[in-house]
Amino acid sequence: MTQEEVKKEIHYEPLTGVFTWLSSKQGRNSKIAGATGSDHINGYYRIRISGERVAAHRLAFMYMTGSIPEYVDHIDRDARNNRWDNLRETTPTMNARNRNPKNRGIRLKGGRYEVSICRKYIGRYDTYEEALSIRLSHENKLRFGKGK
Repeated sequence: MTQEEVKKEIHYEPLTGVFTWLSSKQGRNSKIAGATGSDHINGYYRIRISGERVAAHRLAFMYMTGSIPEYVDHIDRDARNNRWDNLRETTPTMNARNRNPKNRGIRLKGGRYEVSICRKYIGRYDTYEEALSIRLSHENKLRFGKGK
């Protein structure tokens, strides 16, 4: 996929981070690309373009620069904020450093929040708040050697 091909199908507004289709096609229920609930995964908007699903933040780089870097970081940690001034090319290390520490080790799976630390499964919980509390409790035990 090239920058030219992308710009023939979609418009990216760098000030808002919103993508809009330049023409309507069957099956699209919105002019805004990536607007439906099925178009995002793990909080990242994904857009089907030229037969492939591409994360919107990566597509923004293609649109603006003509290439997609290996790693793209959301500076404010908001995966849905695809404004150009919020995106930057980064390294794996810098990308990991910018992760929200409250979200590490918590993922939604099967309608419940699964907690893990250092790839060790802790459990599943009904609410994010409960999962976060358990996660922080286990982190403190590991960090400070308290508890069993």
